[in-house]
Amino acid sequence: MALFTEAELMDELMEAASGGFPAGGSATGNPWAGDAPAGSCASPAARWAAIEERRAVRAFSPDPVPDEALRAVLGSGSGAGLHRALAIAGGTSPGLYLAEAECAARRIADESTVLRLRGQYAPAPILLLYFGTPADVRDHYRLLREAGTAGYGAWLTGVGHGLAGCPFGRSSGFATEAIRAAGHPSTRHLFTVALGRPAGTDEGGAA
Repeated sequence: MALFTEAELMDELMEAASGGFPAGGSATGNPWAGDAPAGSCASPAARWAAIEERRAVRAFSPDPVPDEALRAVLGSGSGAGLHRALAIAGGTSPGLYLAEAECAARRIADESTVLRLRGQYAPAPILLLYFGTPADVRDHYRLLREAGTAGYGAWLTGVGHGLAGCPFGRSSGFATEAIRAAGHPSTRHLFTVALGRPAGTDEGGAA
């Protein structure tokens, strides 16, 4: 039996992405905060357009994700009872960063873990990972649904900011090991979204 119907998924995607599409405003605030960037709400028609035009992309440009797009993606929300971590490749501080309460991010794994995750999923500039701590089997399925909804919302938010991406429903033992070593012994990885500019585009987004 399916966890939820397509209609329910669309409703939840609309809600998850409701604050994440651009509408002429610039991104402000901390990238790990739960609120969407100021001025970023778009019309339902714009959100539906992103949903209808979505396509999975697994080949990415090595260019970094622009700050505004990253802030919007991280501001799209995490889902109830979930942890998020960001795997960043390259740059001056590559690694796996766990979102902490309020606004901080803690590095919980080095670049070697990021490289393994990129090999398992996609060689994207960033991978957004969702984790949960299920109390039982029923709660595990609830968290999977929350993670999937939040992950698809983040993907659609990225599409609304000129990014491409791909969601992955399979979990990673590497990611689970990393978060458990960071002080969450019963937490497990649930869902991943790869995001970046599609391969063949320059830093201005042109092909």
